[in-house]
Amino acid sequence: AAMMEARRKRAMASLRDDPAAARDLLMAKRAELAAVLAAPEGEALAEGSLEQQALAQDVERLRRLELQRVEAALQRVEGGEYGWCAACGEPISDARLASDPAVALCIACAEHA
Repeated sequence: AAMMEARRKRAMASLRDDPAAARDLLMAKRAELAAVLAAPEGEALAEGSLEQQALAQDVERLRRLELQRVEAALQRVEGGEYGWCAACGEPISDARLASDPAVALCIACAEHA
């Protein structure tokens, strides 16, 4: 029971207050995205319909955008700005960071962007 409680507390800890945990999480996400993007497309995809090819290109484009978001978040970690809204400078909520560790804006600024 004590180990479960310790895990729960670590999970609830703010990524903003634990840059090493944020960095580890973002680096794992970066590696995952890089591996998926580096995987060769199958012959079936190359021979697929135009619709399938367009869908695959859209998915790849979205993965590349996500990789850019992760890279930018890693830069914020290194610069000591991670977890703070890039627009207003207020803290980003712990729940928002837990949901999307690469997020750059607080909810209020994201709603007005």
